Amino acid sequence: CKPTFPELQLGYWSHPENPLDVYKCQALIDTTIENGFFSCPGGRPGTCAGGRTGRACGTCADDYYMDVEGKCLKCEGSSALPLVGVFLLL
Repeated sequence: CKPTFPELQLGYWSHPENPLDVYKCQALIDTTIENGFFSCPGGRPGTCAGGRTGRACGTCADDYYMDVEGKCLKCEGSSALPLVGVFLLL
């Protein structure tokens, strides 16, 4: 039988191995989403908003980058191809 813990409220995070050690997360504002955007959506310990990871969901996961509003967006494609083409032309 696995122990159960209360779910976290929006804007809070805890690690699954230490769920009672709770962190308040940075609020990131997005007016297109009801209640704004938070790096920590609440729920089960260890849960982060899309593309975020780490303590209090403070960093972007691998293959994600942080935009100017602080959201983590998935990297798409490779920016190295145009650079390779330039070298081939030389």
